[in-house]
Amino acid sequence: VNIGNPITEYQINKLNKSLLNSYFRKRILKAFESDMQERKFLIKSYEYAKMNVKQQNEIFPHISIINMDKYLRIKEAANFLGVSAITLRRWDAMGKLQPQRKNKKYRLYTSLQLEEFLISHNLELAEKWVKAKTGKRPNDIFYCSDSSVFQGRLYKLRAALSPREKIESFYSLLISIVGEIGDNSFGHNIGNWPDIVGIFFSYDVKNRIIVLGDRGQGVLKTLKRIRPTLLDDAEALQVAFTEVISGRYPENRGNGLKYVREVIEHNPFNLFFQSGEAKLRLGGSNLELKIKKTKNSFRGCLAIIKF
Repeated sequence: VNIGNPITEYQINKLNKSLLNSYFRKRILKAFESDMQERKFLIKSYEYAKMNVKQQNEIFPHISIINMDKYLRIKEAANFLGVSAITLRRWDAMGKLQPQRKNKKYRLYTSLQLEEFLISHNLELAEKWVKAKTGKRPNDIFYCSDSSVFQGRLYKLRAALSPREKIESFYSLLISIVGEIGDNSFGHNIGNWPDIVGIFFSYDVKNRIIVLGDRGQGVLKTLKRIRPTLLDDAEALQVAFTEVISGRYPENRGNGLKYVREVIEHNPFNLFFQSGEAKLRLGGSNLELKIKKTKNSFRGCLAIIKF
């Protein structure tokens, strides 16, 4: 069961009930050192593991199942990835995505292999999605249709990061800025999504990269509701990252990007952020807010965090 814990569906089937109980009991007890949301998530995970697939899909539709033993034929794999079978054959010849062969004839892929392939190309896929002229729902492993789905996947990211000692000192701050950026997308576009409702959200813990994108109205349009004098995307980003202001009118709270900037400046994170024709980079030795114009303009927002 892919719930952010290092245990697969196959392994769960092999474990007897006492071992399964012991595994989750230790995780739940350890979580008491963390906050209530983490505890609820792990308890839910334990309940989830005891259900059959039908119950899992009905109760927790946002937690995906990876069947380690299932093989997909080339057409099924192509549909999963959103490409053609011809493309998969070309990738096989290039060594980009190589399947297993059955009787030296049929190309076979596993669900886990395809998911890992998508995650390793998450940046490329996110950029392509936000910049596409016509909106199309992204692959389900990246797509958060509403804030509840996003929060569920944020918990999975938290679980994936928490055991890693090298980032123990700052992982909670990392989660908080990812949450701010994702919540911004939903809060600023609620009821006003131009085409695809929701966001692209992916993380690759191994390569330490997190990607968020939306096809919303963009920072300029949302902030112009309460700052109608804003002239362009660059000025809108300047305001968003330096002032306490919200496009979620008539709220009096900040929109979170100023907080994101402050966290980035004091932690080992790097941020790339683009909205419209304006982009910025923050982190490392680059602490000054320098906003540049780009010819590759798009309507929504794209955030890339490296840690």
